[in-house]
Amino acid sequence: MILKNNNLSNKLLLIFIGILLLILSAVIINASISQVDQPTAAILAGDEKAIKNLENVNINTAKQIIKDQRVKLALVKFYLEKQKYPFLTYLDFHYESIKADILTDVNVYKLIRNFFYKKIDDSIELDQFQNAMLLLGSLKKIYPVSDELLEKYQQIQTKKQQRLAVLTQQYIECLDQSLAPLLERTHCMAEARTEIEKVGIEHSLPIDANLPAMYAEEIRHALTKKNYYQAERLLLDWQKLLPDVSEQRDAQKAILILHRQLKSIIVDLIGNDKTKIVKRLSQLNTAPILQQEILAMSQIQNNLLAFHLNQALVLLSAKDNNIKIPANIKEELKAILNAEEQVVNDIFLSLPIPINKL
Repeated sequence: MILKNNNLSNKLLLIFIGILLLILSAVIINASISQVDQPTAAILAGDEKAIKNLENVNINTAKQIIKDQRVKLALVKFYLEKQKYPFLTYLDFHYESIKADILTDVNVYKLIRNFFYKKIDDSIELDQFQNAMLLLGSLKKIYPVSDELLEKYQQIQTKKQQRLAVLTQQYIECLDQSLAPLLERTHCMAEARTEIEKVGIEHSLPIDANLPAMYAEEIRHALTKKNYYQAERLLLDWQKLLPDVSEQRDAQKAILILHRQLKSIIVDLIGNDKTKIVKRLSQLNTAPILQQEILAMSQIQNNLLAFHLNQALVLLSAKDNNIKIPANIKEELKAILNAEEQVVNDIFLSLPIPINKL
């Protein structure tokens, strides 16, 4: 009787242990499922916290989660759209085996390729070929061995050459508009040149050798009409179209500056400061239009005559001190002293040196 009771107890114990093992297995399985299913659902929903956790979990758990292709695609899509770092930097946060598993997936490749191709095509549409090549370079870092990417490279180069051919033809057509007004013609050229440089110029553009002379002539007309704004526009246009150093353009800039100093030049030339007078007369030698205008003013003529006569008196006085006077100075003095008698007499009255000193 006791033996039968022991057998019954053993059977009950085994049954109890079996039930306990089943319960424990269910708990472990549920925990394992929870470790995979919950992060998977969160990643598929674009939860940034869940994605960061995936970067830090143990490799076995990560492999279980990444087995789901939807997770790979959701993860890659999240990284592509975030763009806080270059795309590969995000993948570097994962184990190398996880990273390789993601990148070797065919659908992941298509997603990444289409994302970069869209940006490359948008750049080409905007003539930003350099940016297109940089984007392709980033894609090639992810997939270094790809015939498809090589074909894309050739496609970008072909489109670039085609675009350059169109723009260069436009530039030449602008250049050939010899009967068009200068600014209209050069603006046309400048716009075409800007577009060509944006695409990526690979050769020198032809330039009309007459353009500098044409600019100088147009500036002269503008200065004659006192249209200083137009003169400045021409200089800026000249600089934009022909950016190389130009002494001729620099000279025109200096002349424009002088024209804008008209009032101060007049003040200096009717004053008594010898240094300022000499400086202004020297500057006017470089600006014929302004020189003609200023020297036609009677007040300035009278003051300059008085100034020269004063200089003549100084030199003649120096002669008594055995200072040799150059021949050309003597000729200038003769010309000054042969000025109209009435004008000389009027000016002498204002001189600080008595006339009898002659």
